[in-house]
Amino acid sequence: QVTWAGGHAATVGGIAGTIQAVGTHTPAMGKEVVAAIVAQDRDGVFVDGTFGRGGHSGLILKALGPKGTLHAFDLDPEAVKVGNALEKEDKRFRIHYGGFKSMASILPEVGVALGTVAGVFLDLGISSPQLDEAT
Repeated sequence: QVTWAGGHAATVGGIAGTIQAVGTHTPAMGKEVVAAIVAQDRDGVFVDGTFGRGGHSGLILKALGPKGTLHAFDLDPEAVKVGNALEKEDKRFRIHYGGFKSMASILPEVGVALGTVAGVFLDLGISSPQLDEAT
């Protein structure tokens, strides 16, 4: 049984999700993502293949060392705008307009050899802002 509790929260099988205000998004399993992906090589090259509004990317960037870099991909023009702003704030970050399937062709074009990528993150869930802003 699924019951909606407002925003993007749900109770499924007696387990309650988080309550999200419209226009916000809390990255799922943020601490676990950082621990699994970044902890092994803080100065490595990482990829967020589903940037969205940058929740996971922001957490990854906080965990990266000064030589670490993060490349993010998204097909949503609004997400890319958010990524462009983040690029200006953090020189370790680069946004690419394209789906995650394009990383194999785009990364070498910007000087990242595919065998040097330390970790790739894909959040294949629902994008809350896209639901809020659906046209």
